[in-house]
Amino acid sequence: MLKNKKMKINIPSFLFVMIMLIAFGCQKQFEKNSIAESGISANKLMDLEQRTPDEHLLLGEWSRTDSIGILKITALFNTPKLKAGYFNPKAMNVGKANWTKTGTLLSVFVEFRDNECPGCSYKLNYNPQRDMLVGEYSKASNGFTLPVEFARKK
Repeated sequence: MLKNKKMKINIPSFLFVMIMLIAFGCQKQFEKNSIAESGISANKLMDLEQRTPDEHLLLGEWSRTDSIGILKITALFNTPKLKAGYFNPKAMNVGKANWTKTGTLLSVFVEFRDNECPGCSYKLNYNPQRDMLVGEYSKASNGFTLPVEFARKK
């Protein structure tokens, strides 16, 4: 014997759940479309995302894609220190050089102590899909920032 019972629905909670379901579904579709457009298989993308990056991938000679600047990372020490040189085209004095690993993200920070650009810096992240360092150059004198990319020199 079932009795008819009226169910009480909390309207704000119901609306919140519905909005979240719709938003999550749209995000998943956007991710699927982005993966398809990139030409990277879903399995390869999942493998890249789940892999813990090897910090030694930061080592090497990196050429700025829009100028003659060369960043040489020659040694990694305990986080956060690294040994780096910068050439544009002559050697510039590097005052600070650090690296970090946060989850699957490898990052590099290089600050200059050079007469030409004291306090200027690069904040870069390693992009494993492109084998590039991508980020920004900041000019200390006026706060100007510029997006930059460095490609590994083969």
